[in-house]
Amino acid sequence: MSEKNNAQCSICGNGYYVCLSCKDKMRLHPYKVHCCSPSHFQVFQVVRGFSTGVYNKEEFKSKLQNIDLSDLDNYREHIRVLIKDALKEEVVKVEAPIVEEVETEELVIEEEVVVEKPVTSRKRNYKVNKVEANENVEVE
Repeated sequence: MSEKNNAQCSICGNGYYVCLSCKDKMRLHPYKVHCCSPSHFQVFQVVRGFSTGVYNKEEFKSKLQNIDLSDLDNYREHIRVLIKDALKEEVVKVEAPIVEEVETEELVIEEEVVVEKPVTSRKRNYKVNKVEANENVEVE
């Protein structure tokens, strides 16, 4: 039997030979139906699970981290783009808390001068106004 390439890997696109009539070989190497190597078959299973909705993006990413992707540059273009997109680092931008500057005003209430001073708590965007009375100020 000639061993010409009669199959093409679903992941890298390389041709390989598979004997579909030999049932013993198919039991020993079932990955050869779709891929040229067991490592490519692992990638095939994860990509197939993601594309059919079995895995969400987080599950897809975690499963890819357990697979050897050293030859990622040799994969087919659409497989490579899908994997790189899933594995790229998501940058979470954390905004600094907003602290507004408030001008204080003097209020005259029954011979007392009350000065409002904003006191900012450590919680984000939460302000507490505290009123302090100054007893040493004379009013005309």
